[in-house]
Amino acid sequence: MLGHQIHDNRIIASEVVHTLSHMQGKHGGFILKLDLAKANDKIKWSFLEWCLKRRGFSPHLCKLIMCCIASSSFSILLNGEKSERFTPERGLH
Repeated sequence: MLGHQIHDNRIIASEVVHTLSHMQGKHGGFILKLDLAKANDKIKWSFLEWCLKRRGFSPHLCKLIMCCIASSSFSILLNGEKSERFTPERGLH
């Protein structure tokens, strides 16, 4: 998380786990943490979408999350020259 110290993430994670463990209802909680800077070339986005749907995320929220992931684009600065923008995909092509 930008603007936070690394130990803040541990505190936030502990608070999330604590909140989930005290939730009322018959369904358990679900935590999914992805470091997209490292996961883009390792996770199939269709699998992520399947996980979200399987855990009961609404179709609208699933679509919103997938749009955020799939709509990002990048360019690379190599030897002072900027490449054309591209959309990341799983694996190397």
